[in-house]
Amino acid sequence: YYDWSACSDAWISLLNNKEKASKIFLEGEQKAKSSGDFHSYAGIWATKFRDMQGVRRCLNKAEDTAKMSLDWINCSKLWMSEFQNKKEALRCLEKSEKIAKNAFDWKVTADAWISLFENESEAIKCMKVFEQQSSTVRDWSDCSEAWYEIFNDEEQAIRCLKRAEYIAKNSSDWWTCALSWKSNGKNEKEIRRCLKQAESKAESYNDMDYIGTIYDFALKDEENSKRCFRRAEEMEKIEKEKTSNNSSIFSGFDFDFDF
Repeated sequence: YYDWSACSDAWISLLNNKEKASKIFLEGEQKAKSSGDFHSYAGIWATKFRDMQGVRRCLNKAEDTAKMSLDWINCSKLWMSEFQNKKEALRCLEKSEKIAKNAFDWKVTADAWISLFENESEAIKCMKVFEQQSSTVRDWSDCSEAWYEIFNDEEQAIRCLKRAEYIAKNSSDWWTCALSWKSNGKNEKEIRRCLKQAESKAESYNDMDYIGTIYDFALKDEENSKRCFRRAEEMEKIEKEKTSNNSSIFSGFDFDFDF
């Protein structure tokens, strides 16, 4: 898609040849396979060429190849933005909901109910299913961020994030929580608390390196960021020495198994 779009753009920007650009773009469309690709092509037909026949053609193909909730939501958005057709948009959104399988599916479906139809009650129903299917720290942190981003509901966001913390076990769980506190409005105290937990459970230099990155990204805390990076370097050195020592134990042996 991107290559065909770039070639098409060149014909327009450099040679002002919209007809040739259209033919090239059509050739790219004919090679498209996924619903996401057809959605992208439909968008370009609409914005660059104002070819509504091309938009509808790609939209039909996007529906024919739709496999995920996000595919159907993209179709729903096109029906609304390009044709102002609420009936078709609603049909696609309901299909998205029908095939939703995981937390992400329910999150994007809830968002669509709000952004396309301003239907908070249906969006909340999706969030309830989202929570019912949440089982990991990542699920609950995503749920927390959804409540904050879609509904601006800080109380529900904190409730889900506290659930994520309740089941957190390892370092990555805790820095995931720290990042969610960052996403839900900068709460420095909570971010630091989660990062301290992440540090206490860090088992590898990769853990410490990532924690150092979050100190810098989330808090602009250069002192603690550098401290974690130094600790990561020390842990990496120790891990490499252990690997080297384990290898040297067997270096003098010539194993020749003959069964």
